[in-house]
Amino acid sequence: RMQQVADDLQKSSGNIDKIQDQYGEYRNKLEYASQRLGHLKRKTEEDSRYIWWSFCFFLATVAYITLKRLKVFKMAYWGVSWTIWTGSTAFDFIQGIYQSVSGVLGMR
Repeated sequence: RMQQVADDLQKSSGNIDKIQDQYGEYRNKLEYASQRLGHLKRKTEEDSRYIWWSFCFFLATVAYITLKRLKVFKMAYWGVSWTIWTGSTAFDFIQGIYQSVSGVLGMR
């Protein structure tokens, strides 16, 4: 009777050892899967950032083409040129008036 109990205990101990080995194998596989998942997550974030920058570049290109076809750049150039010309003309006009008035009044 004691021999059978010892055999059953030995068998049970062997089964526990097998289960612990199996759990160790599962733990190793889960750690490996976790590492791979972390790597995949980082790669996905990098891809997402790359896609967003590509989309922003695309929108900038579309905006440039649209503004160029609507001649916005040319109009802006003419607006700035006209503003500079008007400012310099007005300054020259005011300077001429000042010189005339100062000449008449003898301020020179």
